[in-house]
Amino acid sequence: MTPAIPVLAAMIALAAWAYWAVAPDAEKIPMQWSLRGNVNWSAPRLIAFGFVPVLAIAISIPITAA
Repeated sequence: MTPAIPVLAAMIALAAWAYWAVAPDAEKIPMQWSLRGNVNWSAPRLIAFGFVPVLAIAISIPITAA
C-alpha cells in the first residue's frame, strides 16, 4: 500500500469533520481576506471543505499510476 492512501484518508476524514464542526450554521465559508481583515470572497461549505482533498486525490492518481 502506498503511503499516500492513509494521508488521503486522513485529509478526507478531517475535511468531513470540519464540514460539520466549523461554523455549522454558516451557508458560506470565508476563503480569502484583505490586508484590512475584510472577507474578499466566500465559498459554499462543500466546496470550501472538499477542495483540498479532491485536489490531493486528483494529483496523486497520476503520480501513483506512474
